[in-house]
Amino acid sequence: MDKSPDLPELSKTALQKIGRNILNLQRMEGMLKTLVSHSEISGTFSEFPERANQLRESASKKTMGNLVGEFFKRVHSESFEPEMPEDQEGACISFGFRIGCSDDFTEAFKESLALLVKERNQLIHQKLLSFNLHSADSCRELIASLDDQNLRLKPAYEVLHGHVKGLADLAAMMGEVLRKVEDFEEKSSDA
Repeated sequence: MDKSPDLPELSKTALQKIGRNILNLQRMEGMLKTLVSHSEISGTFSEFPERANQLRESASKKTMGNLVGEFFKRVHSESFEPEMPEDQEGACISFGFRIGCSDDFTEAFKESLALLVKERNQLIHQKLLSFNLHSADSCRELIASLDDQNLRLKPAYEVLHGHVKGLADLAAMMGEVLRKVEDFEEKSSDA
């Protein structure tokens, strides 16, 4: 066993930084699930809530790597072709959320997220398995690696968080529009 006097503090710091990075990576995965599952929803008013639940359920089962692929296919995309049934009676609603960025930004962001997915998998499946909590050298090595990863993680985290905030703002605005339509419908039904 390592007799280094700073081992207890190094062990504590290593565990804190493992927790920080894993938590932030999981939050990023959650943001990707939110963005992917809410990027395209279409259907009748009665089908809409169930369709939204199906999309959330589908996204909840995807790996982070698959979510990144879906994110760039659906959200960082210029195309949106809602699936509306031709024989549908009644009103339908279609919602599409897209983010427009330069090709250079999109490519750099795609590479950044791909690298983070790779690093996340290495952390979970390799680095933590070889990490020795009772070795000052192992703690120092992991702490340095986690700090470097965190520096790469922060900008991508902020971009995804900004996208989720944009989606939330849009959803709030759409909710207000629908409330105004409902209010108008109630007032006009007295004629």
